[in-house]
Amino acid sequence: MRTMLASLFLVWAIFAPVHAEKVETSFYDLEAQMTDQDGKSISLDYFRGHSVIVTMFFSSCPHACPMLIARLRSIEAKLTKEKRLNARFLLISFDPKVDTPAALLALQERHGVDSSRWRFATPKIESKISEIAAVLGIKYRKMPEGGYSHSSIFAVLDSYGKIKYRGEALQEDAEVFVEYLGK
Repeated sequence: MRTMLASLFLVWAIFAPVHAEKVETSFYDLEAQMTDQDGKSISLDYFRGHSVIVTMFFSSCPHACPMLIARLRSIEAKLTKEKRLNARFLLISFDPKVDTPAALLALQERHGVDSSRWRFATPKIESKISEIAAVLGIKYRKMPEGGYSHSSIFAVLDSYGKIKYRGEALQEDAEVFVEYLGK
């Protein structure tokens, strides 16, 4: 009898309709306070209401990170005037010990980006770096000789902080990121 009941239950479970709600969480729900290139304390929520491209980097990176910034600049240049006004660019550091506000400001100035739309920031609590990276789908590890090995991912957030698109920053066509900004 038990076997028959168990079998009936399994058959019912297999064919029963599944009801699941799609839960979309916001990147802004992460509790991460950061310090930006101006020495100001900002939260991720600072970007609410804007379309944002987010990536992670470290300022002493000699290779991929300058290419990431150049790539973001090329994406920014392709935006229509309307999209450019609403677009924001957030670069979050892996390296809080080196990436002080002065180092971040020097990086911003070296690349000549508009500080009203670009934020270079370092999380105040080091453990938040791995949490942010996980949400963005960025893999990284600290190298024994210093620096970081990391994936080059851009995530496009809508005005509510939901990830609308995530792609390989240096391989994906820039037009794809442009298309998703402002959606």
